[in-house]
Order: sequence, then structure tokens, then C-alpha cells
Amino acid sequence: MSKKKFISLLSILFITSCTTFVYKEFPYKVGDTFDNDNPLVTPSEMHDLYWYCDYYFFEYSRKNYVLLFDYMSNTISELYSYPIREVKDEDFDKIEEGMYVQEVVELVGLPFGSYTSGLLSLSFRSTSGNMHVIYFTNADIYSRFLIVM
Repeated sequence: MSKKKFISLLSILFITSCTTFVYKEFPYKVGDTFDNDNPLVTPSEMHDLYWYCDYYFFEYSRKNYVLLFDYMSNTISELYSYPIREVKDEDFDKIEEGMYVQEVVELVGLPFGSYTSGLLSLSFRSTSGNMHVIYFTNADIYSRFLIVM
């Protein structure tokens, strides 16, 4: 094997191994049972993990995820993934009544908390630092307001 072909092969192997290392597929799918004693993913691998009602919101391998867990059957009932992107205040204007939680996450990223008492709400932050609170009824959105920080 010539030196040029050898270097090309090493380059391809290096790029492939880096790509595999950086972007791992989430090991669970809809219908899978989650085993607490033998998890396929540890909480340390799921960044910005936030649990609210039956939803889990987290970043895994450079993607945002929304996972809906069915506690009655101990299975994942819904799983969505979206690319991570910068979120501007104008992106919140695209939210419409009737959207589902996962559609909101696709537009404005992961929530970081819920700061209302007795209401179904999620709080999101834009790159400007503003906090946007979205109210939900069951899994549907019905109103929102902006808190300027």
C-alpha cells in the first residue's frame, strides 16, 4: 500500500470514529421499557435534563429530545428529537394555540423549569436572556407571556 493511500485510509478512519463518537443515536425507541437497574443511558449523558409531568426534556449527543413516558406500562410512548439551534425572541412569536409540547420544543428549544403554582407551564429562555412562560392544558398550549430579565 502506498503512503498516500495509507494516509487517506487513516483520515477516513479518524473522521468516521470522530463522527461516531460525537453523534450517538439515542438507544431507546418508542415502546421500549426503561430498566432503572440497567439503563442504556446514564443521567450524566443527558444534559439539561428536566422532568415535568410525564415528559422528560434533555440534550443527548447534540440534539434536543422530548420523551413521554407511560408509567402505567413502564414504556416510552413518544420520543422526538430536534437539532439544537439559537433561539431568538422572535421565534416565540411562531408559537400558536393548539401546538403540542414537542412542537414548542422544536421551535424554541428545551425548557429549563416551571415557575407557576398550580398551572401547567414551562419556562424557556431566548439568547437575549428573556424568559418566556408557555401555559399548557394537558399537552396543548393555550397562552403565554414574556418575562424580561
